[in-house]
Amino acid sequence: MVYYNGADYGTHWNDYKKNILPNIQYPPSFPLLDSITELSESFTNDSVKAVFTKHRNDISVYHVFINILQVDCFFYTLINNEL
Repeated sequence: MVYYNGADYGTHWNDYKKNILPNIQYPPSFPLLDSITELSESFTNDSVKAVFTKHRNDISVYHVFINILQVDCFFYTLINNEL
């Protein structure tokens, strides 16, 4: 889970997906396979982004990127059923 606190959230999310995520050094027993699935496209709030990755040995990892500058509004909306 990554907590982001800055301006230009969308650019840094794209940088995370394209440059950081593929270069994470996973343990040799579960290297990253070619599958990176974007999950955030179906989200109704832009303050939380996520991707799903597949690894050897049938291991799945969820990478969650949260914009803490906006997340308070997201949870207020969620709690008050305003989504």
